[in-house]
Amino acid sequence: MKKLMMMTLMGLCVVKSIQAQDKCGAQMIKEAIIAQNPSNALVLKQQEEQIKQRAEAYQRDMEGVKMKTTATVTVPVVFHIILTSAQQTALGGISGIEERVYNQIQVLNDDYAKLNADTAFVPTPFKPVAGGSQIRFGLAHRKPDGTSTPGYEIRTTTSASYAFPASGAKYTNQGGLDAWDPSLYLNVWVINLGTSLLGFTVPRSLLFSFPSQELGVVITHGAFGKRTASTTPYFISGIDKGRTLTHEVGHYFELIHIWGDDNGLCPNNGGQDDGIADTPPQANSSSGVPIFPTYDACSPTYPGIMFMNYMDYSNDTALYMFTNGQVARMHSNILPSNSQDYTLGIHPELLDWPTGVTSIISDNNFLLYPNPSSGKVTLSLAARSGLQQIEVVNLLGKIVYSTQAQSNQTNYTIDLSLLSKGMYVVRCVFKEGIQTQKMMLE
Repeated sequence: MKKLMMMTLMGLCVVKSIQAQDKCGAQMIKEAIIAQNPSNALVLKQQEEQIKQRAEAYQRDMEGVKMKTTATVTVPVVFHIILTSAQQTALGGISGIEERVYNQIQVLNDDYAKLNADTAFVPTPFKPVAGGSQIRFGLAHRKPDGTSTPGYEIRTTTSASYAFPASGAKYTNQGGLDAWDPSLYLNVWVINLGTSLLGFTVPRSLLFSFPSQELGVVITHGAFGKRTASTTPYFISGIDKGRTLTHEVGHYFELIHIWGDDNGLCPNNGGQDDGIADTPPQANSSSGVPIFPTYDACSPTYPGIMFMNYMDYSNDTALYMFTNGQVARMHSNILPSNSQDYTLGIHPELLDWPTGVTSIISDNNFLLYPNPSSGKVTLSLAARSGLQQIEVVNLLGKIVYSTQAQSNQTNYTIDLSLLSKGMYVVRCVFKEGIQTQKMMLE
């Protein structure tokens, strides 16, 4: 099955030659699935309807609380980086790659939480529907075998590029890197696609045509991470704010392109659109940096199309929003209470370094309150704790607060008001080991 699918996809690429507008391979994958077996068209249609209905039901259920729940899920992410020595050097070497790993995770968290600074640019007519999700992302710090990991692995290859669908990059015995259990980790492969294609995704809904080892996201290395300075080396022109992965992860959570991949049709003449009620109809993908308002055949009147939506093809600087409907669709596919398919958000231990679960005596348990907190928290210890150090770690694994413990002190006030909102880990280092607790700043 896998070999046949690979041959079908490669054949489709030869026919289409990956036209310049194909920044994402989502529709190419679906077309190949149908080419492999025409009856799959009905399967895809039925799946889309089920996903749409589940999202609509979730959104109705949440209307009473206006989606203001503070419950979040944090997805463990692992980056499998497979590049030549020259390509690694082009990204700034190991330190440059590491920087992109960290800032790419930050971009995901900002974009999905609607904490990105450029959300201020959302046009007034679209502000009421601009949505922030309860999905967060953190680097995995525990491998499937329980050993530690920085959340990425690098393999030097002699293959200058991978042809779509790049299946060889997903298998160690073919020169790539194996996926980690996709029910626990979001696997992201960073390679050189060697074409105008920036990335593509195999979501869980395509398991009927793909092996589970290929679930995840592939992005080309020139679209990986965010430019942090004018001197930051090598990015594809216009694609330097990390929004390619924001887009592709949207596909992983079952979003489709905002124009519906229906060859320019509109909903009133047979087009399928994107199945989201609060995104305007759109005929085709956008490109470059459109100016608001922009109109097309499907939205010929004000306010026009939503070219700034992450699921469009505008340049990174012109992308800065999801809608509430898109958020509901993603939530319905990943929040544990709403989906039987996704287990990505229910294993927070994978975000902790293995030393963070060292067994220690019960007297060393500590309390954090209030949690969630607006900035100041109290850490309360047992009377004889043996505490040596208190650390606060962000989801990138970086220590953002640290203080030495005092031998006779059992209560500590920790001021984190200058930190960004989100999930953190409070780590207490005792003589006997280390203990951690998660904490939310809001």
